This record gives sequence, C-alpha cells and structure tokens, in this order.
Amino acid sequence: MFRQGEQNSKRSFIWDGTEVRKGSITPKSQQSSQSPKASRFSLLQIDPVEAKCIEIQTLLEGSEPLVTQDMIYQCVTHRNLLLFSRLYSKHFQYNFLILHSPSFKLIETPPILLLAIMLIGACYAEKPESLPSAYVTKLAMRLLVIVENQPVSSV
Repeated sequence: MFRQGEQNSKRSFIWDGTEVRKGSITPKSQQSSQSPKASRFSLLQIDPVEAKCIEIQTLLEGSEPLVTQDMIYQCVTHRNLLLFSRLYSKHFQYNFLILHSPSFKLIETPPILLLAIMLIGACYAEKPESLPSAYVTKLAMRLLVIVENQPVSSV
C-alpha cells in the first residue's frame, strides 16, 4: 500500500494508489466531510513522523544555494529525525533543561523547533557521515535565517 514514488521519490509518496506530494498534508480539521477522501487516513494519521519530516522539508524550501534540495531530502529523513531527537534528549537535554521532557510530543512540536533539535542531536552522532558537519552547519545557518524572519508576537 505504501511505497516511495518512482519518478520523483524525493517529493512524493504513493499511498493506496494516491500520490501524496510534499506539503500536501491536510489536517483532519480542514478536510471536508463531503469529500470521498475524507474517509481515508491522512499521512499525518498513518505516519506522523514522516508528516513532520515533510513539514521540516517544506520549511527549508527555497534555501538554495546555501542548502540544496538534495541536501534537504538526504538530511531530513524519518530515521534521522528519530535518531537525532534521541541523541538530543540523551546528551543535550540532559545537561541543558530547555524543554519540558514530560510534556514533549514530537508530533505536536513545530517544525522549526524540531529542526533545531535534529541539528543539535546530529552533533552527537557517533558516525558523522550520517549527517556531515558541513550539512549541519549549512542547515543551522538556514535555521537562523528562518528564526530571524519569524514574526514577533506581543503578549
């Protein structure tokens, strides 16, 4: 039922015969109840971690020439998101209690924060080839630009 798209595996997936494109995840609250697809499960329901990866990839779009599309899809993967989040928790969070661990939920975390967690966790990877340090540096620079451009909310 689920396989990577053959023609453009970096941008889409095939789910139950339907192509799911990057950035096309529709939250359940926004789905029309009259739509024939409303009775199907969304990618967010089936694989919330993959849905988060797509959100992070979408966040990083338009980062060229600093961060290429190939770099984004090579770095922001299901495996890396889980691995680097664990490494962040084990090594960084343990020493610097920034996040409230008991209430942290990966699938409810904004993509900008998940990217920061991934990049910090990647610094603790035993095999640096899993995410080369040059990639971590470029992604971190892009993340800083994204953070700088975030609107400031007044409380």
